[in-house]
Amino acid sequence: MAPAPHASSSTPPQPAARKRRGTKLKIPAAILLLSLLSFGATIDLTTAGAKGDGASDDSNAVQNAINNSVAGDTIQCSAGTYKLTKMITFLSSRTYQGLAGCVLTGAIGGQLVQLEYDNAHDLKIDGFTFQGGGILSNGSSPTHPANNLTISNNQFRDIILAGNYNADAIHAWVGTTNTLISGNTFSNIYDAAHVNGWSEVCGAIWLFDAASTTVSNNTFNGTCQAMHFTARQNSHDLMITNNTIHRSARYNIEIQGPFSINNVTLSGNYIDTPQPGINGQAGISLAVGGTGHQIKNNTLLGPNQGNPTNQSDAIEAMGTGFVIQGNFAGHWGEAQLIGWSDATWTTTGNTWCDMTEPTGRSIIYLDTGGFNPAVNTGNTYTASCSGVTFPSPPGASACDLNSDGVTTVVDVQLAVNMSLGMIPCTAKINGAGVCAVTTVQRVVNASLGGACVQGP
Repeated sequence: MAPAPHASSSTPPQPAARKRRGTKLKIPAAILLLSLLSFGATIDLTTAGAKGDGASDDSNAVQNAINNSVAGDTIQCSAGTYKLTKMITFLSSRTYQGLAGCVLTGAIGGQLVQLEYDNAHDLKIDGFTFQGGGILSNGSSPTHPANNLTISNNQFRDIILAGNYNADAIHAWVGTTNTLISGNTFSNIYDAAHVNGWSEVCGAIWLFDAASTTVSNNTFNGTCQAMHFTARQNSHDLMITNNTIHRSARYNIEIQGPFSINNVTLSGNYIDTPQPGINGQAGISLAVGGTGHQIKNNTLLGPNQGNPTNQSDAIEAMGTGFVIQGNFAGHWGEAQLIGWSDATWTTTGNTWCDMTEPTGRSIIYLDTGGFNPAVNTGNTYTASCSGVTFPSPPGASACDLNSDGVTTVVDVQLAVNMSLGMIPCTAKINGAGVCAVTTVQRVVNASLGGACVQGP
């Protein structure tokens, strides 16, 4: 009898393992770029050798900090005054972040900062104070526009470079695409010698060929011109919304040729107290060919109060497919100068008052150029603005009684005078037509940095 087979304790033979080849992880380029931009290093100007003391020349230290960075890095500007004696180049694909108290200052006869020539893209510039010069984007042709820019929450001030076409606070010669300019403050950008000529040479913003560009929630105070846009081959889809403009000298918002621009929206902007005595002023001038334009819900207070002979227009417009609706305008020569209008236009629901054009065409002047006139219905006109309640500036404080964008001792004095009956009570703090001791106290608190409390 054959012996029974015994169980083996050994491991049965296994199939030969296949030799594994090394594998490569394929990361899409867009994800790789996003990771680089999200996790870049932060380089502070002071650690790179900049003094920030307002006296030392920090030009080389600032430029070296930028040159030693890579795409995705953040260049940080701590509190201090950084004196520049030559223009600095901000490289693309970086964030430039100013902390509270960061000031770039210089008197170099041009801009303080330039973007890469023909290669400006993917930049964020936030939180800086630019004193004596601004930002220049330049290039060889409109085929190289600055792309994907965010310029936000900066202050531009004291830029007075007589007649220099690069003297604007933000100047883009070769166009912008996918760009946001928002939350900035522009002040004292003014050259009296050029106000009656090409006033954009001392303006706040001048963009050529703006496309898919938004300019919103900015404040302008004391500029030759707040905004100028020149339409060339590639202009389209421009949004200008909720900006506040005080004391501009000539055209406040101007959009002109030589080419057309389509789909411009101007909405919620507030313009007041233009410099008096300057002929040829306009609140909004969209005098260029194109279609799909909307001018809605803007407040335009002009220069003709006390200066009735000024030649001025609340709205100057030309093109097709306009909607002009819900605007408030007072103290101009005429409400609307409409050139080459046609039946695609609608101007309706607007409130006009105190238009003083001496030639007798003081409300709406239609220069139809032989085409069908615009639809003109439902507008209200009164000879005086005394009974008209104008909307407040975007984000305005009720304690800012003189509407200059800040609450100061000037507003406190106005509150005192209103409470004593020395001047009409226009405050809306305790309620319409109510001015009392509590009104004064609330304005005082707001001027010291507190909230402007409203209500009985």
